[in-house]
Order: sequence, then C-alpha cells, then structure tokens
Amino acid sequence: MDQKIVIGRGGYGEVYYDVSNPNIVYKRSHNHECTSLKHEYSMWNKAYQAYLKYSKQFPQKTKHLAILRPSKWIKLAEGNQFTECIFQMKRIQPIEGEMVWHPQLGAEKNLDVVIKTDQFLRGRQVGINVLRKYFNLKELTQAAGTLIAIIHYGAKLDAFDTELTLGKIKKTQYKLYLLDFDQTKSWSQIKTKAELIERMVSSLEDVPYYPNPSSYLFKYFKAAYLKVAQFYGEVKLAKEVLNEMFIV
Repeated sequence: MDQKIVIGRGGYGEVYYDVSNPNIVYKRSHNHECTSLKHEYSMWNKAYQAYLKYSKQFPQKTKHLAILRPSKWIKLAEGNQFTECIFQMKRIQPIEGEMVWHPQLGAEKNLDVVIKTDQFLRGRQVGINVLRKYFNLKELTQAAGTLIAIIHYGAKLDAFDTELTLGKIKKTQYKLYLLDFDQTKSWSQIKTKAELIERMVSSLEDVPYYPNPSSYLFKYFKAAYLKVAQFYGEVKLAKEVLNEMFIV
C-alpha cells in the first residue's frame, strides 16, 4: 500500500484506508490473528444479509440505515508462512471533518468528544444537543430502533459490543450504520435464554447509543424496535429485552 491512514483502533484490531483509494477501508486484527476476524466476518455477513432482505421489503423504513457489506477476505502470506488476515468494506463518509460520528442518544446532552489514545481511536462521540443541529431526533431515533432490531431478530444476533455510527451519503442525507461484530454471537451460540437477553440488553445500554427509558426519545425507539420484532414474530422476546434495560 502507498500510505495507510488508520481511522479506527481498539483492543482487538484496527481499520484503515490507503490514500490511493480512500473510499475503501480494511479491517485487520492485532497480532496477525485470523480466528476472531473470521468470526467477525461471518457475523457481519449475517447482519448484512438480514438488513438487505428487510430493506428490500421496507425501503422507506430503511432509507436512513444500512449495514456495510464485508467483502474480499484476504489472507496474506510470505512464502509458505501466513502473515495476517484482512477484509475490506466501503468507507463511511464522516458527517464533517475526518472522524466518523457515534451518536449517543442516551448520553449527556452536550457530549462532543473524540476518544483518541495510543490504544484507542473511536471517532467523535456526540450527544443530542449536537445531533439536533443536523438531524431530526425523532427520525434518527426511529432509525436506530429499526436497525438494532433487524440485527437482533432478523439476523438473530445479540449485537453485543457493536457500535452505532453516522455517515454522510450526500450533502443533506445520512445513514446510520452498525459496526464491529467481533464480540457478537448468534442466538445458536448462546446456551440459555437468560444469557441471550442479558447480551441483547448489553448491546442497548453498555454504551449509550440508544435512549434509555427515562428519555422522551425512548417511545420512538421502542415503537420502531417492536415493529421490526413483530415482523419477525419476536415481540414477546423484544418486550422482555426492553423491560430489562437499566434495571439495577
């Protein structure tokens, strides 16, 4: 590659693009470890297929959301020795500046901070007072509820430790994306219903991407979330998940 620009980094891996083609990003794991990355590639594909199927049936409900399609699994080797695994995706264009935005509909209202350390590069975390300058909060919240519900009940994934991200499509248009499926499990990989609910609840509240039940935005999130769950015949489970949010 000509010049690698890292735009995301965590404890598990990093995301970067090459200046010769800034519209494509690559994800690689630290320590040249392929097993976890291959798992993420599989989970991400399940999420993409569920989104694709739902969006074809309900294009209006999904016009502001998307799941990136992971593609081109690459296993690099030198001679007979493998070096690392990588997969590529379309790059999400930032709303403004160089960093992608992570909307936090349940965080402190004036939140506006970039998480950047030697180990982590997380993008710009923004609360609702920043978001309302650019977006209709009701519409944004409904899109978030629809997106995470497609993953929970369409893809049948717990969405554990995923990240909600905003990207620009055109000057005045945006999409919500869900990223980072390395810690995600499919329902079939989870032994008990209690564990499944716990992990699904964690995906909704560990990082405040989604509004909590005390927020006026929660009613919009809940309605959109349950609408998708109803389509998949999972309203009972969805209500159990929502009822467990922020119970101490």
